[in-house]
Parts: sequence; structure tokens; C-alpha cells
Amino acid sequence: MQESLKDWIATTNARDMNRLTSFYVPTVENFYQQRNVKRATVRAEKVRTIEKADVVRINFAEPTINLSSDGSRATMRFRKTYVIGTRRNSRLGEVLQELIWQKTDSGWKIVSERDLRVIR
Repeated sequence: MQESLKDWIATTNARDMNRLTSFYVPTVENFYQQRNVKRATVRAEKVRTIEKADVVRINFAEPTINLSSDGSRATMRFRKTYVIGTRRNSRLGEVLQELIWQKTDSGWKIVSERDLRVIR
């Protein structure tokens, strides 16, 4: 599971939108404050905030991982620090993030992505 997180972060930092989109199920249950979001909408939001940025630097602390009793889902929580922006306007901060992963025939996929708490 931690390898999936590392890969997701590295792909985000590399701004590889095709690969980043492949981490998500076709309909994401929770995407920040939205529910039942199509993967194309997730991609559009990632393009808007990440692909066009001059700077994308995301780091994470050791996650806590809780597996469901049947092993088909994993809830991962971790501190995420980020700097995303252009030379004129950057956002930086730290959040407690939660990703919920589901085991599929093609590996672990994200079914939920949200911030639980803004730290700074």
C-alpha cells in the first residue's frame, strides 16, 4: 500500500495526468467536498491545479493504514505538505489527507480523496 502512495505522489509531482488519472476508479465516491465524481472530472481538476503549475512539490509523512475486514479496502491517512503554483501565485500548506483505496483486478485504486483537516 505504501508503494501505491509513493507512486501516486511521484506521479502528481511529475504532472503525468494520464498516469495520475489511472489511480482512480471510474466514479470516485468522495473527491474533497463532492460525491460520486466521474474520473474525467477528477482529471479536469488535477489539470487545472497541477498540470499548468510551474511548481508542484508534494511530500507526505508516514501514513496510517487500516484495512477492511475482508481486505478489499484500505483507508490511508497522512500529513501532506504541498507547494503548487506559478511564479506569480503559489499555494502552500499542510493537511491531514485521507485516501481510501479499493482492491480491483488491475490493482489498488483510489475511491475517495479528501482533506480531513487543514494544519496550515
